[in-house]
Amino acid sequence: GNGGAKFIYVTVSGGGCGICERAQISPNPATNELDITFSSRETGKTLTEPAFEEAREYVITDFEGNVVYRYQSNQTKLKLDISSIKRNGVYVLNIRHGSLGTDRYRLIIER
Repeated sequence: GNGGAKFIYVTVSGGGCGICERAQISPNPATNELDITFSSRETGKTLTEPAFEEAREYVITDFEGNVVYRYQSNQTKLKLDISSIKRNGVYVLNIRHGSLGTDRYRLIIER
């Protein structure tokens, strides 16, 4: 077994992960692609290392909470192809930083 260790995942609305790198998302409003880079929460400088130790999960949901897009990557700079999302509108981009927490960003898709 795992020695009786218990892992509790807490979903935080609003604040998210207070120690995780901050994501820059552009363009927003988006059309078919989304560029995401990360910067240090302490210094504000863009991360230069190419990868995180732990993969991040990118989940886009509509306002009813339906998952319309899901992707996983450990890259610190990435381009997401969101052309599969058919409807224009306001979405929520959830970036899950492994076990550290989830940050939420408002995302608008306009084509």
